[in-house]
Amino acid sequence: MEKLLSVITVTYNARDCLKDCVESVKLLKMKYDKLIEYIVIDGGSTDGTVEIIEKYRLSGVIDWYVSEKDNGIFDAMNKGINYCTGKYVIIIGSDDFLIPENFESVIECLKQKEPDVCYGNDIIVDRDTMKIVRVYNAGNYSRSKVMFGWHPPHTSTIVRRDILMKYKFDTKYKIAADTEVLWKVLLNSTKIHYENKFLTVFRTGGVSTNGIKNIVKANREVYEIAVNMHFKVPVVAVVAKLLWKVTQVIRASLPLRDPDIAFIKKQYLEGKGVKNT
Repeated sequence: MEKLLSVITVTYNARDCLKDCVESVKLLKMKYDKLIEYIVIDGGSTDGTVEIIEKYRLSGVIDWYVSEKDNGIFDAMNKGINYCTGKYVIIIGSDDFLIPENFESVIECLKQKEPDVCYGNDIIVDRDTMKIVRVYNAGNYSRSKVMFGWHPPHTSTIVRRDILMKYKFDTKYKIAADTEVLWKVLLNSTKIHYENKFLTVFRTGGVSTNGIKNIVKANREVYEIAVNMHFKVPVVAVVAKLLWKVTQVIRASLPLRDPDIAFIKKQYLEGKGVKNT
């Protein structure tokens, strides 16, 4: 029977943070086991990551995994899309984790409304302290927002698998291939649903946020993507994309009275992860 949602995690030497990610999917599967497929694509880790993956496979949390050398994170993501069987796909990094309590309305949306894309909000935290550094309330979709550099958070976006099969990650981009995929998916979809809930926690320190050199490279790739996609003013998309992030930082600096954020802080962040819930 086809699963409703495939969760894909891409890993490489992620022993120290992978458990939180897998435990969050475990909680999701405890409630929606027959609807959820979990696949892990490992790049040939040598730090004990594979042993953790195998443990969770034996316990039934991970349905299938492969550990072999790949051509980078986006090649691994493409591999996961090829291997998974769910009607919908969400890709979450090994550094990050889901908020399973907030998926009830998402699951109902996928079953009842059958959108092309369903996305939510994201909390970005410092990888060491788990302090909130950015709050991404994505807001409703509009085509004009995309032209100004907007896209929903990568880890909180669920896309129909058949659509992702059309718009694979271009491995010539080392940092911003996921931005290209989101822009293409959004601009070529007709049923896009925004679920105003925080679906994931994202840790800083990934390739796109790790050092000035990578940030500059990411913005160059974003500009090239905007040019290739025939954005009217590509540089505006790059600058506006940066401004979207600034608003997220400002929001995190303000008093956070959102009850959803308060719950996540208490349940996950103050305990330094899913393993302590």
